[in-house]
Amino acid sequence: MGGMSFNAYPELKLFITKHVPNEDFGLFFDAVSLLHSIDASYVDPDWAVAMEVAQLQAQYGSQLEMKVASSFKTSFPAVMFRDLDSSTSTAMVSEGSLGPGMATAKKWDAQDGISSTKFVIENGIHHLQDSIPFEILENLTGLGATLATMCFNNLAYFSQHLNTFVDTFHLEMSSAAGFTNAEAWALTMAVLVKIFFDLWDARAIAQESRGAAGFIWGTLQAHRVMKHFLKHNFKRDPRLNAILVQFILKKKQTDSMALLGGVNVKSLEGQVKHIEQDVATLKSKG
Repeated sequence: MGGMSFNAYPELKLFITKHVPNEDFGLFFDAVSLLHSIDASYVDPDWAVAMEVAQLQAQYGSQLEMKVASSFKTSFPAVMFRDLDSSTSTAMVSEGSLGPGMATAKKWDAQDGISSTKFVIENGIHHLQDSIPFEILENLTGLGATLATMCFNNLAYFSQHLNTFVDTFHLEMSSAAGFTNAEAWALTMAVLVKIFFDLWDARAIAQESRGAAGFIWGTLQAHRVMKHFLKHNFKRDPRLNAILVQFILKKKQTDSMALLGGVNVKSLEGQVKHIEQDVATLKSKG
């Protein structure tokens, strides 16, 4: 990253020992930890403070360290579980789906500039851009500060493009022939789930690691995945093409069943095959 190359975990561990005072990993962000840190606008403040204080006293050296560490325990950023109808959030997640903050296109972008998940993310990143660079300069020096700054700057670029991708991809799919708005959003979310699962896989290497080097190593692996998605502008990524193909095939089968009054296409094909066999048998007897 930016001329810094760590080919193995021991190399990074040595770097952290030399260049990161007190092994403060709370200033090294990736897409998941950054978005996971955006919580002030939807989590009840009193509950959040009580939870964070307890965890800070028990294990972590700073509030930022706690947020980065806790992000490694979830597949999706907490901001996606924001509930627009209450002041609480849930960490519950169904397999293959995001939280209530991403349930519909309107939940993502209410077009009012104040109440949607998209606004919370953009506003949260703006606030972090005002504070994190100063935190880095205040707590890190030299190459340690350089690496943390590069991670954070790359995040601003990635987050901007990810938000744009969600909007444009949903719009493109909504405009495609035969796709309803709900179907287009379901496909967009399926792609987004895949993106965050790939990030989770990359970060999983730090799940069992202890100390700053473990968390920062997982963070850097996530940056590799982020770079890959940016390189392919998200939607051109080969790993996402399979999702698009599967969705289209599933939709075609669903539409065919509806057209045939609920008759399963495969079942119908089987019946046709049996009829063909019966006709062949009759011909042979004749």
